[in-house]
Amino acid sequence: MTWPAEAVPDGTVLAPHHATLGLLAALVALLIVWDDDPDREPVGAFAGVLVALVGFLLVWPAHPVVGAVLTHAGAVVALVALLRPGFGFALGPRVVATVSVLVALDDVVEHAWAVPTPLDSGWHVLGPWSSTALFVVAVVAAAVALGRSGGENHA
Repeated sequence: MTWPAEAVPDGTVLAPHHATLGLLAALVALLIVWDDDPDREPVGAFAGVLVALVGFLLVWPAHPVVGAVLTHAGAVVALVALLRPGFGFALGPRVVATVSVLVALDDVVEHAWAVPTPLDSGWHVLGPWSSTALFVVAVVAAAVALGRSGGENHA
């Protein structure tokens, strides 16, 4: 077996992958809290998400092994930074960023390891219309969670 299982995820990284959507959503959540406490910016999580995005979108298609490693590593760094004790930012953005990175990892694992993942399996069971409806509900819930944070530090 070669690794990653897909040299280019689904033949193009420009398709609407939930890896890309999840990482972009995490960036939005992190940017919302960026200036809440100048002494504790979410630099580790932000850097991890950026590394994962660059790995997935720019590196993976040209150098699959390096891109897959960067994507995995970036997502794991982001999760560790988000889940460490004392993260100190509003719960809404922290939950949205964490769930968003987990959504991205679901896609990354599926493309790199060729194993069924929960979201990918759900897509196949529910079909595109129901899956899209659930996605819209999740986006609305995330927007509500981010909106309620009010950009204030609720540590």
